[in-house]
Amino acid sequence: ADLSALETTTEADIAALVVLQAELDAAEALLAAHIADTGNPHSVTAVQVGAQPVDATLTALAALNSTAGLVEQTGADAFTKRALGVAAGTSVPTRADADARYQGLDATLTALAALNATAGLVEQTGADAFTKRAIGVAAGTDILTRADGDGRYDTLGSAAAALTAANTYTDDELAAYDDDAHTWASAQTFTVAPVFTDQSGSRTALGLASGTYTPTLGNIANVAASTASVCRYMRIGDIVTVTGRIAIDPTAATTQTDVSISLPVASAIAATTDCAGVANSQAIGVGVIFGRATDDTALLRFTSTAVVSNENWYFTFMYSVL
Repeated sequence: ADLSALETTTEADIAALVVLQAELDAAEALLAAHIADTGNPHSVTAVQVGAQPVDATLTALAALNSTAGLVEQTGADAFTKRALGVAAGTSVPTRADADARYQGLDATLTALAALNATAGLVEQTGADAFTKRAIGVAAGTDILTRADGDGRYDTLGSAAAALTAANTYTDDELAAYDDDAHTWASAQTFTVAPVFTDQSGSRTALGLASGTYTPTLGNIANVAASTASVCRYMRIGDIVTVTGRIAIDPTAATTQTDVSISLPVASAIAATTDCAGVANSQAIGVGVIFGRATDDTALLRFTSTAVVSNENWYFTFMYSVL
C-alpha cells in the first residue's frame, strides 16, 4: 500500500491512542451495564420496574383531599367521600352507631309491621300476635267511640240530662235501672214527655208476665154460692203465683167444702202436687189449695163450721205451667 500520504505517527501518539481506546471500551461497558440495570429510570419500561401506567381513575383518586371518610365512586373516574356516623342524612353509620340509633330485631315488632293498612284499633290476641277491631257499631265486635255510645245508648246519671221526644223508653228498660245498682245520680230533666211503650209481649216470650184476672169458680162440693173478686198473678218462667179473695157460702155445717179456681195462665194440671197453696177465713179458719186434674184448676178445700155463713177467703197459691 502507498503510505506516503500518511503523516508520520510517533510512538507517543500510538501510546495515547491505546489509552484512549481503553477508556472508550470502559465507557462503553459502563453504558451497557447502565442500560441493562432495571433501576435505571431513563431507558426501562414501567413493566420492568413494576410501575403503574398513567390512569384517569388513579388520577381522580389522587385528587381526593385528606378529609376522613369512606370513598364513594359517583361516576366514571369520579369520586367523593361519605362521613362515618349519623351526623347527616348522607352519613354511613357503623354497627355501633346503628345499635344506638335503631330498634333491634324483635318478634313483636315484626308482627306489628305485618299488619295491613285497614283502619282500626290494634288488639293483641296472643304472644306476638295482633289483629284489628273496627271502630263503630257496624258489628258486634266493633269498639265504640264516646260519640258512638252517646248515639246508641241513653246517657244516665248526668245532671239535668235532657230527654227529648226522640227517646222512647220501654217499661223493661226502666225496670232494668230500678234497683240498687242503677240509680239516677241527680234530677233528670224531660224537655218533653217521653214515650214509654208496653213490652208485655216480649216479657211473655221470655216467660215473664203479671196482671189481674177474675177467676171462674166451680162449686164442687157443699157450696150454696161463691163469688169471685179481681185477683193478681205473676209469672216467672214456668212458675205462676196467684193471690186474691173469693166469698164462699157453704151448704151444710161441719162438712168438707170444695171450690175450684180457674188459672190465669193455662196449665195441664196432672197431679195435686202441680199446684199448692193456702187460704184463710177469719171466721172459719184455714183451708188448703192443690191441683185439680179434672178441669186443670186449683181446688180450695176446707171444712165448714157449725155456723154456716157466707165468708171471705184470702188465698195464695203457686203452680207450674205444664
